[in-house]
Amino acid sequence: MGSASNHQHPLTVVAKVPGSRQALVDDLASCNERVLARLAEVDTLHYARFVVFEGNDGAARLAFESNYDGDEASHLHELEQRLGADLEVILGHCEGYTRGDFAGFVRSHRVLPSMYYRAHMGLTARQIRNDRDVRRAIQSWLDAEDAARRLETLRPAEIAHGLVAAVRAAGLQIGPVDRELPAQPEGWMGLLAQLLSFYLPAELGLAGIAALAFEPRDAIDERLHPPVLISEHDPGLDALIVEEDAQSQNGLTVVVPVKPWLFGKSVGGKPGLFRLTALRLALSAVEQAHRRLYYKGTLGGIPSIHFARWALLDDGTLLFLSDYDGSWDNYLSDFIDKSHWFLTAIWTNTRWFPDTHALLFKGATAELRFKQWTRTFQVPNQIWYSAYEELSVRNVLDNANVRTLAGGPLQTPGDIHQFLRAVSVPGAPQ
Repeated sequence: MGSASNHQHPLTVVAKVPGSRQALVDDLASCNERVLARLAEVDTLHYARFVVFEGNDGAARLAFESNYDGDEASHLHELEQRLGADLEVILGHCEGYTRGDFAGFVRSHRVLPSMYYRAHMGLTARQIRNDRDVRRAIQSWLDAEDAARRLETLRPAEIAHGLVAAVRAAGLQIGPVDRELPAQPEGWMGLLAQLLSFYLPAELGLAGIAALAFEPRDAIDERLHPPVLISEHDPGLDALIVEEDAQSQNGLTVVVPVKPWLFGKSVGGKPGLFRLTALRLALSAVEQAHRRLYYKGTLGGIPSIHFARWALLDDGTLLFLSDYDGSWDNYLSDFIDKSHWFLTAIWTNTRWFPDTHALLFKGATAELRFKQWTRTFQVPNQIWYSAYEELSVRNVLDNANVRTLAGGPLQTPGDIHQFLRAVSVPGAPQ
């Protein structure tokens, strides 16, 4: 049976840094390796990061985020116990932090996401590691049998049962897990009913019409106050690229002001009511689409995102945090090719985004400008942690499928062949 502990949760904490921003950055750099090692001891943790950025009001801020399993109180207690003195040093730079009161600090500085995406709903960090180890035990058995030249002499049923025996001998869990996923709509009529139940067509239509009046205003504002986008020769950009190329997963942090209500007030200006309304509407639509349709490993057809969240901050900025597979360039290209409409509907409400028509059109399809815009508002992570950085989203879901099939009856030829195909046994029927 599933339980609340199977659900992944987002924690986002943002606080001002009244003192030296550089002193905080230096402290984060000095404890980076130690913090990463200690985060690895938190077995309910999927991803986490500490990042320092400048707010729309010019003040430095520290953001901490985590994706975790179980209840929040236990998560906070474990973070405090594991990170210990390093957590005290880091948070000691923040406004409103009282030594020894991590939970109280979180309560007063928590930011709730407007949209939260999980590619592998209902799979805990422990479960994902178990499933990875199931796959490894299976591969070890296959390698040993192949090296001894026994594999080619075994019948499919003998291979399947040998694999299951090897997994059981390793003490690993097999069989299905109740992930408590939403019911999948059946056929086109079911899909249409789901879309009509959440897509808010009237509200989105009205927002798109209203945007036609605001978009020329944005164009005038940009002519009066031209965007200052990052140069491809910027040394900070070089540092980001080197870091991204060094690992198979990455964490993207973007912080950008929402468009203001007055011309020329993009920096420090109060967000416009229309832009806030349109932004919240777009985020709500994407949140509902995720909960009802995109909960099996892709977000709008993008297969590389493990976790993502958007959160509106009190200084009028939109914070985006994402944990993804592969290169930054491929990740952004996936957004453009497969989901530019929802990406445009969200980000067009923020500063300097490429020209958009009726909220949904153009925008992110201007690939070079969109990628330059993203780099302009991207912030480097001082500390970024992944509990399973060797696993892609596809790996996580494939391993879960193997674990499920390994716990099945494996009596009929169909069951056996399905299992052997899932574990990629050479010669298994395709």
